[in-house]
Amino acid sequence: MTSRFVSFRYFMLDAFIISLVLVFIDQPIAWRWIAIAFFVSISAYLLFSTYAYRLIVGIGISLMAILVMWFVGIPLWLALLLGMLTIYMLHGRFAVFYNGFSDDHHFLIKFVVVFSVCWVILLLNPEAQSTQSLFTIVPVAILFYTVSHVMYLYGFSKSDGARFSQLASALIALFSMASVAAIVTFYIADEVRLGLGWGVGGAIRLLFWPLALLMEQITEFLSGLSTEEEMQETIDKLGPDEKMTQNDQPIYEAMATDYPVEILLGLVILSCLIVLILWLRKQSQSYKSRYKKIVIA
Repeated sequence: MTSRFVSFRYFMLDAFIISLVLVFIDQPIAWRWIAIAFFVSISAYLLFSTYAYRLIVGIGISLMAILVMWFVGIPLWLALLLGMLTIYMLHGRFAVFYNGFSDDHHFLIKFVVVFSVCWVILLLNPEAQSTQSLFTIVPVAILFYTVSHVMYLYGFSKSDGARFSQLASALIALFSMASVAAIVTFYIADEVRLGLGWGVGGAIRLLFWPLALLMEQITEFLSGLSTEEEMQETIDKLGPDEKMTQNDQPIYEAMATDYPVEILLGLVILSCLIVLILWLRKQSQSYKSRYKKIVIA
């Protein structure tokens, strides 16, 4: 049970990291993904705590998750990609047994890196809804990280005399601090973003100050280029001979073409599926070799 709880915890932490990226696609999708990932991880925890892990069962759970995601309004192509990620996370977390948090997958480091990248993107292209969603997911993820760690420590130390009242007191304190932090962060998110944007903009301005003269010359050169309308007016002012010479030159016009987005998405999904199958095959071979070594020993 303890090992499966660690698997459940790691699965949800990975889901929180993915949700930071989903904020840029659509804010409700990020929260729907977190909710679906929670039910998937709970189902896997309850199922694989009683029975041995089977890949086919994990694939079945993931297929159900894809149908649910499609039903709640997530686009099919995104639901397929998230479904393959679900298979990857289920197999990576529930196919192994953990002896403790010594095998921690460094959630805080990865979470801070992904959050920093997302924050920089929001500084360059600020959106109020994306900012609020991003700053709301962060305290929820940190709260889950802390609460799950406390619950694991309680389950691990229960045999040594740890009391439930101690767990309840710790959880109440954590929820209180997280609520205050979430409220404060929610109301100062825009001010913090504007302040950091001002600071980063000033740093960039100082960094590129030596190149100001070059940028000015490039700007003057670009502004001196004639537009298509100005070129046509110049041709109309020319004489018949000069106009005939201009007309002899080929004129290339940019033609609007429909970009094959569906084909590109299909290739991306197919590539991800191939990579997932190869990874699952490699992992199964690795587990079989480990099992043979254990039997021989």
